[in-house]
Amino acid sequence: MRLHAVAVLAAAAACSSAHSRQEPSPAPTPVERADDPWAAKDTPATTPGPAAGNLNKLVIGGDNVKPQMGLFALSRDSAREVDAEMKQGLEPAYRLAQKLAVKAWAGDRNFCEDAVRQTIGFWGIDGMLDAGELKQWKTRTLDQVRRDKLREINERHYEMIGEHDEAGCEKTLGIYVEGLQLAARDHLVLRNFGY
Repeated sequence: MRLHAVAVLAAAAACSSAHSRQEPSPAPTPVERADDPWAAKDTPATTPGPAAGNLNKLVIGGDNVKPQMGLFALSRDSAREVDAEMKQGLEPAYRLAQKLAVKAWAGDRNFCEDAVRQTIGFWGIDGMLDAGELKQWKTRTLDQVRRDKLREINERHYEMIGEHDEAGCEKTLGIYVEGLQLAARDHLVLRNFGY
């Protein structure tokens, strides 16, 4: 009985493999051809914009003659208004944040902001800080943060843009520390964005 079952299985396997060799595989389905919005296009050469001479002016949308960046300390209600205004665009939201802020640090964008934020762990428009992380800023001093992070900030800034701006990065670090301390002490909400 066992020998018969093995013979049946062997025969079935042989038929199966022979059967699969005899059937041709289906023809490949042609790929749809459509205009790819992300495909590189031939564009005529144009006059270089301001980013050609100053990388601080290079933004996601292209060159920006006067890119702005701001850190805004807001009440919770004001932060909700600014967030809603984002649907109209970054510039209108930025202008509203300047108007509603308890305190605003706003002006020309530079890569020191990026180096500072990345090094101290302040990510995103709202910084993505939970209450515990923000609370720690009540006791941190600028001298402590400068001692612990300024060298790393300057190195990161150089990696990003290939320029040294120790004074600019130190000033920017002072702004972020002041903003974080104020938000932690007075229970404010921070918004950090530009256009």
